[in-house]
Amino acid sequence: FEITHTHTPLSLTMSSTHNPTSTNTTKSRRLPLPEEIKPHQQRFHSHHFNRFEKSQANNRREFQPKKTTHHVKDKRPATTQITAEQILIMANARKEKLSELPKMIIQDKEELRDYQKGRREQFERTVSQYRKNPNAWVRYAMWEDAQNEYERARSVFERAIEQVYTSPNIWERYAEMEMKRKFVNHARNVLDRAVTLLPRVDALWQKYVHMEEMLNQVPNARKIYERWMKWHPTEESWKLYVQMELRYHEIDRCRTILERLLKVHPKISSWLYYTKFEQKHGAVDRARQIFERALQELCVFQSNALPGDTISEEQHRVNERLLIAFARFEQNFKEYDRARVIFRFALDNIPKGHARRLYDEFTTFEKQFGGKDTIMDVISSRCRFQYEQQLQNDSTDYDTWFDYIRLEESKIADTNEYHTTRELYERAIANFPPVKKKEFWKRYVYLWIKYALFEEVRAKNPDHARQVYRMCLDYIPHEEFSFSKIWIMFARFEVRQKNLDRARDIFNEALQMAPSEKIFKAYLRTEILLGNIDETRDLYERLLEFNVSNCHSWEQYAKLEAKLGNVERSRQIFELAVQQPVLDMPEVIWKDYIDFEIEYQENDRVVQLYERLLNKTKHVKVWISFALFQKSIENYDEARKIFTRAEHFLFSNMEDESNAQMMDNAQVEYERKEERYHLLREWLKFEQEIPNGQPDQVQRKMPKEVTKKRPLIAPDGTSLGFEEYIDYEFPDQQKTVPGKRKKLSKLLANAQAWKKQKVGEDGLESVTTK
Repeated sequence: FEITHTHTPLSLTMSSTHNPTSTNTTKSRRLPLPEEIKPHQQRFHSHHFNRFEKSQANNRREFQPKKTTHHVKDKRPATTQITAEQILIMANARKEKLSELPKMIIQDKEELRDYQKGRREQFERTVSQYRKNPNAWVRYAMWEDAQNEYERARSVFERAIEQVYTSPNIWERYAEMEMKRKFVNHARNVLDRAVTLLPRVDALWQKYVHMEEMLNQVPNARKIYERWMKWHPTEESWKLYVQMELRYHEIDRCRTILERLLKVHPKISSWLYYTKFEQKHGAVDRARQIFERALQELCVFQSNALPGDTISEEQHRVNERLLIAFARFEQNFKEYDRARVIFRFALDNIPKGHARRLYDEFTTFEKQFGGKDTIMDVISSRCRFQYEQQLQNDSTDYDTWFDYIRLEESKIADTNEYHTTRELYERAIANFPPVKKKEFWKRYVYLWIKYALFEEVRAKNPDHARQVYRMCLDYIPHEEFSFSKIWIMFARFEVRQKNLDRARDIFNEALQMAPSEKIFKAYLRTEILLGNIDETRDLYERLLEFNVSNCHSWEQYAKLEAKLGNVERSRQIFELAVQQPVLDMPEVIWKDYIDFEIEYQENDRVVQLYERLLNKTKHVKVWISFALFQKSIENYDEARKIFTRAEHFLFSNMEDESNAQMMDNAQVEYERKEERYHLLREWLKFEQEIPNGQPDQVQRKMPKEVTKKRPLIAPDGTSLGFEEYIDYEFPDQQKTVPGKRKKLSKLLANAQAWKKQKVGEDGLESVTTK
């Protein structure tokens, strides 16, 4: 005998090659029983197996990759393609091997009896400890059944029923055991007792009916169904009864059962199931009659409701669902006029707020079987209703107004009627923002802009468009805020109407009431396109008076004069710009000034400008640009002198800051080192490119790059660890380190002397006090 421990009840098999009476057969080695191995292995209760299954499931779950979403940027096919077969092979190779339970080989009947006795004792201890646990009883009974001990198995099931008869699992496994062993009458008795004690458990009734039907005992199955239906089970149970009668082609019986179903469960799902049954069997007229009966019994409309009654939202959904199903039924049988009448009836009797799906179905129906005008009317009316509802909730929802207006404008091409859209614009602009703040007025102002463009472009009514612009400007509170876009569009509108004087008046009015750089730029662009140079100069002067620190305005003014050939006037403008005490971007105006002089090959002026700039700032980029300019005019000696001056300044600056701050500000020192490094790198490149260069001298000054670490401090003061950075150690800087140490030592000596003096004074005071 060989017994294999698995998660299912133990199976007992006899080896046909084993002959216990043979003397030549070598006795195989007997494996130790569980009680002979370890104490914790003596019991094979159910929870041991469950615990093993849970551990294996957890292990498998750990190896499953986490679901992450990746955005694929490159969607081109990969160069190496992987087939599904390769993926399966790799997955099979990496599959985790589950540990196998040990096998026991039993040699004779005595060992078998001992084993069975031990297992029964284990099961008895388990069921005595867990009396209300159905799984423990089921495992016990299944094990007895596997040992072909049917009477014992029945005894265990009966004991289990005495303890927990309310568990459907026990009854099902009990009946399955009897059916498996072909004890049909026993199985009938078990299932009959089960459905008597637990009549509300549908699974027991289904198993009972299934057994009788498998035995071809259809009358018995029908009797069981009739007993079941007396308890008024769920709708699905009635459908199972109908399906059984359908399998035996009892159509009349099916109709009788469905009529009983409508009485027990008068729900819309039951009516629709009945109609589908008749459609499936070709009874179209009968299905239509069922729909009409359903409308009379289920649907409640405002027209047939009692006075004072309110129709619930659930009732509206029932009405909508039934009418849609009725219309689809007529549509499937090509009764399009009937379907259209049903849709119209539904739209007239169901409130629009509860008929969104109905509108979708009607739209789809008209798209398939209706004309273009009908489709557009349906879509437009539905959208209008939605927009009106949204605007009733919030009249300042300007995005909804835009969508609503766009819908009405789309119909103008067909009707050429503007009054509807104009009225909608008037309704929209009448809803002022609740607060006088610019962020609330931004979307509102675009309604006016869209209205004015509509009158000018679509309606071809410039007088009305002019009125819209003027009304918009009157409503805006210019004392608190203004919109440059409205002023600019109004002026450009007058330009398009060839009213240049009006356009200038609008620009001047805007500059008086709400001056801004946008208005100045739009006014300047208009005058430049018209060729009014004098007016443009006056505007630039007004703009510079408005904001003298705007480098872009100075630059554009100077370039305008340069384009007109007034070089001296342009130079004077640049001079005025660089002399201003406050500029938003001074480096831009200085660069444009230098480029201007370079363009006209005024090299002496360029050198003077660089020297003036170096008096204002000693930035390393200015030194490098100055030197590269000397290189461009082939003045190599002057370029080398500039590099030398810059390197000397940066080195002395580093020394001064180090002595003043005693190396406390490491970031400033690092920036100075980096600037000097960039300067030397450009100098070395310069020496390598020019003829008769001296790159060796510059190379000796190049620093050594050293990787160091520095602490990272968060804004709240907490430490974030360390980061690596590249530091530069210059040869001349290393020579000055001993001097710094002497100064630092001198400072420490002075501090110690001060401390001794302080201690002496404190001691003297203490003695005097005593």
